[in-house]
Amino acid sequence: MPTKQIQDSHPIILSKLHRPRISGRSLLRPRLSQRLDAAAGLVLVIAPAGYGKTILLSTWLESHALPSAWLSLDEDDNDLVVFVTYLVAAVRTLFPDACEETLALLHGMTVPSADEVSRSLLTELAAVEREFVLVLDDYHVIHDRGIHAIVTELTRHPPPAMRLVFSTRRDPPLPLSSLRARG
Repeated sequence: MPTKQIQDSHPIILSKLHRPRISGRSLLRPRLSQRLDAAAGLVLVIAPAGYGKTILLSTWLESHALPSAWLSLDEDDNDLVVFVTYLVAAVRTLFPDACEETLALLHGMTVPSADEVSRSLLTELAAVEREFVLVLDDYHVIHDRGIHAIVTELTRHPPPAMRLVFSTRRDPPLPLSSLRARG
């Protein structure tokens, strides 16, 4: 698989940063696409395996006006440094200079806390001025508490230009009831 160095020490698999190609035989779901268009901020697409979450999101993004970044997650991403490195790499497919301080923090001499990483990441993502969509596909494979803490902060204090979309098989361990209460 093709890889790229984000920092000198961490190769990433580039294919994880591309949304899947959709065949012409895919079932179009205009009603669901309209609901995705109408959604603001955080979007959860939750369904069992095989229900077409990834196809729905990929098809929707093909016709969506906003630029989008994609991250396909797997079990190997259950490490704070790895996860955030990939998240930043996905954002950098749209904004090549984004989150440089966060990357430097991640690849410093000591592993930073989730709190340090989330503050840095939130600050740098808030500086992005152009609206975009970030899809985290297969979020259900993530079990690391530090990663969930960072993602929780992204949902509590969403960067103004970013729409965060989760594709998952079950409710993620996020404060969903308080997020729903806030709209």
